[in-house]
Amino acid sequence: MQLALSLELPDHAHVPGFNARHHNELLESVVAMASPITSNNGWRENPAWLYGIRLFNQGFFWEAHEVLERVWMNAQPNSRERHLVQGVVQLANARLKEVAGRTKAAERLFAIAGQCFERTFAGGVESLMGISAGELASQTASPGKTGKRIQLSDCAI
Repeated sequence: MQLALSLELPDHAHVPGFNARHHNELLESVVAMASPITSNNGWRENPAWLYGIRLFNQGFFWEAHEVLERVWMNAQPNSRERHLVQGVVQLANARLKEVAGRTKAAERLFAIAGQCFERTFAGGVESLMGISAGELASQTASPGKTGKRIQLSDCAI
């Protein structure tokens, strides 16, 4: 967890079509640190997961997507972890569309994220990888609130 907190943040949040993309060395190095298998048991030791959530919480939505995509790829197919990370990636995409002023695209992505979270928490599962079901329900139910953060249990990211 300390590693994810100690890594610097990018110098600006990239918004495609609005500003220049920054150099990817930092993001590439974090992606390389992703746990080889994304699991509920190992989320606290997965720097890419923690840093991706930190990026999201700081408004670096494009960057969060870049980092979390590897975390998603390292989750078992059709697993709750895979659905969860896919939902967070779509949530980051939705927030990015909001920032870019593309409301309809954002609404569509919020709905997709919500579907991912429904699969994640189906059957009464209350939390996974440090995130509660209620936390994510509030995220997808509140488009237009780009300042909303994802709270991880026992973790100040």
